[in-house]
Amino acid sequence: MIAILIGIVLPEVAVALYFGIAVYLVVPFREVARPAFRRS
Repeated sequence: MIAILIGIVLPEVAVALYFGIAVYLVVPFREVARPAFRRS
């Protein structure tokens, strides 16, 4: 809900926030996937 309000009021901030969240979620999966692929 807060993110939606921010998106309406400050689109630039919302884009940066969503990008930051996406990186925060994707990076750990990449780090976990590397050893898994190396093993197989």
